[in-house]
Amino acid sequence: MTLQDDQTLFATDVAAKALAMNEAALKRDFDEARFRARMVVGKAYGEGCFGVAAMAARIVDALGEPGTTPRHGYGELMLQLAHLIGTLVREPCNRDSVRALCHARRRPVFTNVKATVKASWKMADASMSDLHP
Repeated sequence: MTLQDDQTLFATDVAAKALAMNEAALKRDFDEARFRARMVVGKAYGEGCFGVAAMAARIVDALGEPGTTPRHGYGELMLQLAHLIGTLVREPCNRDSVRALCHARRRPVFTNVKATVKASWKMADASMSDLHP
């Protein structure tokens, strides 16, 4: 598999996760939207795509804690994330866009990104243990 194939698979995987997040929010299933946003954070952070991870972490923050109503502006953040992911999908091998969104020389300062990633993995582990007792 080539680097271009890897980047395309990553971009489409993150796009699918973000789409599921948006669909859940449109259905007002904010707990599912939170879960999907955390999946985007984990995937993007794990792949070193820190710009996308940071935007998804802002969405997680805006959606708030489970069972609560999201803060005003979460939809705008979802649109911004869609634009970032769209750049990756349209131009997966454009060095400038990938460097800007994914492979920054220094990791940007995030608030709660590591905590969000850890929480995402804990939620995934809990979900898997429910499936496989």
